[in-house]
Amino acid sequence: MSSGDNTTAQSRFQSGDIVRVKSGVRHYDYPDLPIGGWTGVIVEIDLDGDGHDFRVDWSTATLESMHRVYVERCERDNLDETTMWLANDELEADDGTPATLEQPAFPEWARHAGDEQLAAIFGLGDDDPIPDTDIESLAKYHRFLSEHLTLPFEATSEIEVNPAEGTFKVFELRPPTEVTVDEGDGLMCRIDFDDSVETIPLVDLRVSSDHPNAELLADYRHWIEGGIDDEDEWDGGGEWDDEDFNDDEEGEFGSNSVAGRIFKATLEGLRAGRDVLGELPNRDELQRVQALAEELILSDLEPDPEPDVDTDAYESPQPLRKSGPAVGRNDPCPCGSGKKYKKCCMKQRD
Repeated sequence: MSSGDNTTAQSRFQSGDIVRVKSGVRHYDYPDLPIGGWTGVIVEIDLDGDGHDFRVDWSTATLESMHRVYVERCERDNLDETTMWLANDELEADDGTPATLEQPAFPEWARHAGDEQLAAIFGLGDDDPIPDTDIESLAKYHRFLSEHLTLPFEATSEIEVNPAEGTFKVFELRPPTEVTVDEGDGLMCRIDFDDSVETIPLVDLRVSSDHPNAELLADYRHWIEGGIDDEDEWDGGGEWDDEDFNDDEEGEFGSNSVAGRIFKATLEGLRAGRDVLGELPNRDELQRVQALAEELILSDLEPDPEPDVDTDAYESPQPLRKSGPAVGRNDPCPCGSGKKYKKCCMKQRD
């Protein structure tokens, strides 16, 4: 971030200025959300960034008038709804005249996000917990997505273990059955990729933020990956909870087994990384790390190839033999002393 007199001299606004978002401006991450009329104070300036030059802390009036969907999306995606970076041409000075905050026109299904959206899908009361993934809950979510998901659509996947890399067409959302569903993967979809049909988890799909299916997929991913918790979460992925990942888990492998010791070492490494860095890789990155680690470990376990040996040129070891003629015990000693061998050098040899 740039700072000092040179920075403020080159910008339209200075730190502490009261500003208003121009009419027609939309949220960078949520293009369906207009933010025209929002007001706040500039608290940070960055002219060397990616076009978002000013960080604005929203006024109390703006915070109180924000659409509930925006707040729910921020909770779902671990964003701070009280502040935002905005570009120079998206702001104007606030002259103090009353401003009307532009409001979004969401379809019926999109009037909630995150846990509120899940509660609506599953028909939950205020005190009802969000259900885990099982055949029944996946069937309910399948019915909801079947009504609102736009098919077919183009998507990508960041999961390297999937059969498709690059852009592909999603043409079918498969209903969950006891045979086809893996509760960890959730719902499956069929894709057309490189002239072949593949089946991959719906949770692995990625689309642009302005795609008609973006929010539907984001809410579904929020449910499958377990939600977000500021203190116990590993960034961008599922829930991280020490109670779920405790040392007793190694008992599944046997605490003295190689697998048990590897599990314990891995767990301690992840905890140390979280404590030092304050975050962990997201689920996709962790899966890529795991796949690479498995590949390296398995390559270490493979025996080294036998060297090529020319058997024709190979001579087997020969027994060691004495050089020169054999000397008997009663023969003259070969040293020239005139004594018998047994009375001379034979003693030294023995």
